[in-house]
Amino acid sequence: MIKKYNKISFLLFTLLLAIVLSAKSQSHTIKGRVTDKETKKPIPFVNIGIKEDLIGTVSDMDGMYSLQLKKGDYTLIFSSIEYEKVTMKISLNKEKIITINAELKSTVHNIEGVEIASKKFDQKIEESVNTVDVLKPKLIESKNTQSIDKIVDQVPGVAIVDNEPQFRGGSGYSSGLGSRVMIMIDDMPLLRADAQRPVWDFMPVELVEQIDIIKGASSVLFGSSALNGAINVRTKYPKVEPETNAEIHTGIYNTPKDKYKKVWEGFNPITYGFSFSHARMIKNFDLVLGGNFSSDPGFIATPPHDPLNPSVNNAEFNRQLRLNFNTRFRSKKIENLTYGINGNFMIDKNAQTYIWYDADTNIYRSYPDAYTNFSDLLFYIDPYIKYYTGKSASHDFRNRIFYTNSDATNNQSSRAIMYYDEYQFKKKFKKLGNLLLTTGVMNLYCTSYSEIFSGIVGVEGLKCSENAAAYLQLEKKFFNRLSILLGARYEYYNIDKYEKGKPIFRAGVNYRLLQATFVRASYGEGFRFPSIGERYIATTAGNFGIYPNPQLEYETSQSYELGIKQLFKIKKFVGMIDLSGFLQNYQNYIEFNAAIWGTSQYPQNNLGYKFLNTADARVLGAEISVLGDGELAKGVTLTILAGYTYSLPQCTEPHKVYYYDKLQPKVIFNYIETSTDTTNYILKYRMQHLAKFDIELGIKKIFIGFTANYYSFMQNMDNLFYDFDRPGYFPTGIVKYRKTHDMGDVVMDARAGINAWSHFKFSLIINNILNTEYSLRPCKIESPRTFTIQVSYKT
Repeated sequence: MIKKYNKISFLLFTLLLAIVLSAKSQSHTIKGRVTDKETKKPIPFVNIGIKEDLIGTVSDMDGMYSLQLKKGDYTLIFSSIEYEKVTMKISLNKEKIITINAELKSTVHNIEGVEIASKKFDQKIEESVNTVDVLKPKLIESKNTQSIDKIVDQVPGVAIVDNEPQFRGGSGYSSGLGSRVMIMIDDMPLLRADAQRPVWDFMPVELVEQIDIIKGASSVLFGSSALNGAINVRTKYPKVEPETNAEIHTGIYNTPKDKYKKVWEGFNPITYGFSFSHARMIKNFDLVLGGNFSSDPGFIATPPHDPLNPSVNNAEFNRQLRLNFNTRFRSKKIENLTYGINGNFMIDKNAQTYIWYDADTNIYRSYPDAYTNFSDLLFYIDPYIKYYTGKSASHDFRNRIFYTNSDATNNQSSRAIMYYDEYQFKKKFKKLGNLLLTTGVMNLYCTSYSEIFSGIVGVEGLKCSENAAAYLQLEKKFFNRLSILLGARYEYYNIDKYEKGKPIFRAGVNYRLLQATFVRASYGEGFRFPSIGERYIATTAGNFGIYPNPQLEYETSQSYELGIKQLFKIKKFVGMIDLSGFLQNYQNYIEFNAAIWGTSQYPQNNLGYKFLNTADARVLGAEISVLGDGELAKGVTLTILAGYTYSLPQCTEPHKVYYYDKLQPKVIFNYIETSTDTTNYILKYRMQHLAKFDIELGIKKIFIGFTANYYSFMQNMDNLFYDFDRPGYFPTGIVKYRKTHDMGDVVMDARAGINAWSHFKFSLIINNILNTEYSLRPCKIESPRTFTIQVSYKT
């Protein structure tokens, strides 16, 4: 299989190299950058042509272009959809290289910085057929975000529950295994390939240029794990002027509201850290460097009088050091050819808890032995090569080698390496009315050698998986109003000799009803294969385990969405209001099931989870969101991100028996028998109501921000926790806790700061300002109030 994989990679590379070397050189060169006249931001994929000839090119992702011509006089034309055409007269005589920059004026009201940055399918956010939210570095910096999940959790319709992303109720709790949301860095997956688990702390926050959150089935675009959507983090490259950013922070945990629940001795736990980034152009070479160090002692302590670990506050902590870089060479010999290597490295020591000790005085302590210590090494290396032809086409060959090594207690050590390759071709056909074709092939191969994913507790084993796909997407605009999108993908999976291939499709339309009003409709299919982790995980912690299921099969889905987006502008403040309705159906749904799985004669020692294919399900709902940014008056700015999401996640076959346990022939596994609350057949571990609100007001050099998030009560969970919540079995106190905490939770944050000098900013951030005691996932408490002071430097 590896030999086959290497041959495919070699053939793709040889093909691209042949295309690049076929480029012709001319005697004169014109080059420059194309930008938006109002926002000053670069415009990608602008057509640059010569009126007197068929010669032309297209701007790259940074708006840069280059065109070679012979001596003479020409008419240079810059054109792009939704921008006014710009025409220039030029004369090429003696000068070999001429720089010509162009500013294009938009023909519609666009919001600054809300273009979708995904290099796979570039389009403006208002023209997308899916719901898309975009986060810019400004919000990340002002909230002192140290991990990507903390900022993504601010987006309407998104909940990060115990590190796993839930989009619009499409997923429940699964201990971070088998994500239905694809997580990407620069359009390449960053889920651990053996577990399909997000690695939030590893993502380079210090290099973020933009984060795109795409909701709804996106498997045609991004593959199997994008069943509910995708998160794409785009990292920065240098601009014309060098840029340096740095920040240092320190914080402290507040004592919980009920002081008798305090679990640490002496002074409260203190967090601290720093990060930096530097970006600059050096002739034809672009370089970005970044790094981060952070230390968080955590707020969860070990069980009282723990003989295995007597220290008082280390059941959950995190210390990490991360270094990263981006490089890009712009070829001097071959115009429009760029290539480079990006990389990210991290060492990390952390501990994670699984279940609280009890819901009373020890809610901030771990259940005995239910915590695991990890010592991790992670890195990825991304070699790539890109070539923009002179005929509105581009070739993109990108690769990733992603390595993880985790030395852990509780027989949870693992090593995995992922090889990812993708070739993509994109072309705009002018004679067909600027029909945009995007097509490509990809291959992902993973090897996992571990204790935790071997299928047998404490025994190391080797597991391999392979995912290959070919995709095609067509986008066409009619009458400068109607956009139509059609896409298809064939996905192939092989995991431990279990293989399956399946085609999936998507379609969507977007219509500009009025000058700044856009309506959309979309349909997308999903096909998700279980990960190595979901099939073969075998571990125990605190008499509670996760058991393997080698017979676990794939799941499928169909997603529908209707939406309308209204852009508006009040002086220099621009924004948008988005309203959407969504429906997603699932077949062969994969869910975490808590039950008695072990073989011990004592039932309390056999408790745990197992992944099962369950009954069909459906998620129906609606969402409204508001995004705005700009200047209200001279020296007064306002930024707002808010939204409300209602979802109705239901089991459509509540009486279907989906599993038989040979060890327990009398036990029935269906929705009715395994749920604590079957009202309206709501799926387990879901929150039906999510409300998010964030606002920041700037007055000259001072800014003040406020965040409020509402998470509704998680109505249903596995009834095993209720059945065994008694002395001598599994006394977590969950039954009493849920009866007294059944109104949902409101969590508020605040921040304020001052731009003291031209380059420095001082900030105070208070998270959970009311010191609310809340739990997003049953049997795990969230953080009490924290205070953080941050000093930032930016050129």
